[in-house]
Amino acid sequence: MRPSSFPLFTAVALLAAGAVPAGAQSTAQDAAVRGPESRDGRPPARICDALPAPIDVAQATVHANLAVREYITSDGWKRRAELPPSALALALEAIASRVEVHPPLAMPVFAAVGERATPVVDGEFTFTLRGDGSVSRLRMVATTYAAQLDTSIVRAIEQAGAEHALVAIAGEPKDTVALRLTLGMEPDSTGASRALFALRVPVQHLDYPAEARRHPPPAFPMVAWRNGVGGRVRVQFVVGTDGHAVPGTYRLLDTDYREIALAALNAIAKWEFAPATTGGCAIPQVMEEEFTYSVRWMP
Repeated sequence: MRPSSFPLFTAVALLAAGAVPAGAQSTAQDAAVRGPESRDGRPPARICDALPAPIDVAQATVHANLAVREYITSDGWKRRAELPPSALALALEAIASRVEVHPPLAMPVFAAVGERATPVVDGEFTFTLRGDGSVSRLRMVATTYAAQLDTSIVRAIEQAGAEHALVAIAGEPKDTVALRLTLGMEPDSTGASRALFALRVPVQHLDYPAEARRHPPPAFPMVAWRNGVGGRVRVQFVVGTDGHAVPGTYRLLDTDYREIALAALNAIAKWEFAPATTGGCAIPQVMEEEFTYSVRWMP
């Protein structure tokens, strides 16, 4: 499948345990009760083998974005390169044209908007492009939540590098360019962006969104405090059906300082949540949290 053909297909929502039969209902026999009832009367979530029938089907588009993280010239200088948008667009097209996704696409994570929960795709990959167009240091920073798509993106980048299809932005033979490829349901304003493919997704009625129940604040890194460094950290992650942040889903959307970003990630890993629910069944939900660190020296 070439993404430029913009195919439409239905994505089947899955729980971690497996496929969700259309219209299937959960029962007490196949559900496990998790956690006590909250003070606001919220009932405990159940871990279900199947979700209720969706209330709607919506059309969605997955977008890909390619941006430069860092440019290292052949003489060893590091700088943020302002490559021509046309060069980044060509490189993104070279990768996107090699992405293959076969229906149905399993999308097990939901975004909560009002009383609706819709499956989402949102991931991040980084890699380094050498001057000869080859690729190294390919890493999946955050999963797209769809294993088939994760695999296809990695293969597309590897194939584009092996075929030297990215040489248009590689620069001089000994230059290297660190790049970031992100996927999401909305286009990104940084770098080059394009629609990757379209699909139809089931929409569930959202009983309750995910909610942090135990959230001790992150520690202030000593090195940042000593240097008088503060800043803001915005983190995206998935709250699983067990009420904890899912490893491998963290994305730093905005950060000013590496050490305080790490402190925020370490704190979220220890938080406890009430998971999002639909029909009383727990579902994984993508969330964002923002932290602000400030240093005030006492006179």
